[in-house]
Amino acid sequence: NGSVAQPSLSLSISDYNFSVWGNYVLGQEAGQGKFNEIDLIMGYSRNWNNISFEPSLSFYSYPLNDFPDTGELGLKLSYSMGSAKLYTTQNFDVVHNGGSYFGDMGLSLSGELSASLSFETLIYLGWGSSKFNEVYLYSSKSALNAAGIEFAFPFSPQKDMSVRPHI
Repeated sequence: NGSVAQPSLSLSISDYNFSVWGNYVLGQEAGQGKFNEIDLIMGYSRNWNNISFEPSLSFYSYPLNDFPDTGELGLKLSYSMGSAKLYTTQNFDVVHNGGSYFGDMGLSLSGELSASLSFETLIYLGWGSSKFNEVYLYSSKSALNAAGIEFAFPFSPQKDMSVRPHI
């Protein structure tokens, strides 16, 4: 409801990646100064021609809530067309909320502004199963749940390191 910070850290080695994401409560509310969600994501990425195949396993923890921890198997498929990429992601809860499913699809565009600065933009739509919506949105109907536009400006101050501010 209030202000939050959402830091993340990613590590990639060869075709494997690992990331940690958190939701840190900044506002004057319950849980201020603490993480109310921590996500751990392990994935693999393989490219073939212009197609990318990315299975993943995600674990979600809610340390300040009575909400049970859970996990999802995911699959992202994307098709690159120069600086544009069309993608879809499919996620299935396999730990606590069996039958819960969320998918999305989108189109991204990226390019270089300088040797160390680039831009990324993304437009997407997301949908959830009736079970997903019941668990997370308190509605028992399948629905289009998300639509958005994102902008990012990745900066690489040195080789093998990047910072990605985004809105």
